[in-house]
Amino acid sequence: MDKLLANIVQRSPVALIVFATLIHADDDCTFSRTAMLTEIKQIANEHARTSIDTEKLRATWTLEDGNTEYYEVGGCYDYGKAAGRITQLARKRNTEAAIRVAMELARKYLTSTDLKLLSDAIESESVERETSGAEDFFFVAHPIGEIVISHTFSDGFDTVEISWSYL
Repeated sequence: MDKLLANIVQRSPVALIVFATLIHADDDCTFSRTAMLTEIKQIANEHARTSIDTEKLRATWTLEDGNTEYYEVGGCYDYGKAAGRITQLARKRNTEAAIRVAMELARKYLTSTDLKLLSDAIESESVERETSGAEDFFFVAHPIGEIVISHTFSDGFDTVEISWSYL
């Protein structure tokens, strides 16, 4: 390691600054990128035809019906997870259909406690809804943040994603 660092210093002081910043930034984070990548690989192993994007910490696979699903993790001080489904459609799903897709994803990936929290909020209609341009958001209060469902439609692709904080 010392030889590597010495070579970097001799060749480029700028490279040294970048290298030191990366080491320092990783030390400042609560969560390990290596552990997050391990989680992505575990999810990827559960699905056929999966690709892993190590930069985005995302696993993506194609379902038997041709739809695409993904699972991603991330965070430095707050750890979050997300799962989504991308479907080629002629027009955007209606709200009820988007919620059904989000619940399918939630059943796969949320803990039973978080799934119940989400289900209860949807059944009691205590979900906060916002629209920003072509994207709809549904927010559910959670003890460590929010569970967020987002729904977009662009260029013939309908995307439903559920994201949540995780401890």
